[in-house]
Amino acid sequence: MFQTILQALVPVVFVAGLGWLTVLLFKNFLQPTLALALALAFHFPGVLSKGVVLAAACPCATASAMLASTYRIDEQPTTSAVVVSNIAGVFTMALWIFIVEKIWI
Repeated sequence: MFQTILQALVPVVFVAGLGWLTVLLFKNFLQPTLALALALAFHFPGVLSKGVVLAAACPCATASAMLASTYRIDEQPTTSAVVVSNIAGVFTMALWIFIVEKIWI
């Protein structure tokens, strides 16, 4: 069911020109939030929890833009999403470092 919803939603988001915003929200905020929730729910040790959350908070990799360019598929939206995610990542990584340091001293 979730896959069907996602398949219906993704084309609408990218056609509307909101692909970079979606990537920013999912990659820089939602993914680390889920990692934080799981780390707290499963009582991971401090260092492991910090690593899990910060790894999830890393911005999009440039490999996706390189693959889009190589195969000539959605080059502009993919590159835009990577650039926005990496620029925002400077601030969101600082935010997540602050959060994990406050939770696991």
